[in-house]
Amino acid sequence: MAYLPALAVQMVTTGLAEEPGWREFARPRMQRRYGPVGSTLVVGVLWGAWHLPLFLSDWSGPHVDLVKVLEFMVTTVAFSFVMT
Repeated sequence: MAYLPALAVQMVTTGLAEEPGWREFARPRMQRRYGPVGSTLVVGVLWGAWHLPLFLSDWSGPHVDLVKVLEFMVTTVAFSFVMT
């Protein structure tokens, strides 16, 4: 139960820090050049790559392998399309 308030705070604070950069600044500028699908794909890959250092920390847990990293990247790109 203690995790729910912390999760809510993190969603608000992280969202306020990251999303304006990825969604409000980068994607519209790329969309002019690459279109909506291309810009969303590029932002999704960049967004996932931005978080890859987390796999070097305790956040990722003890059993990190290439499959988990690839799953994370695919999920990030897919979620980027949902958000666009």
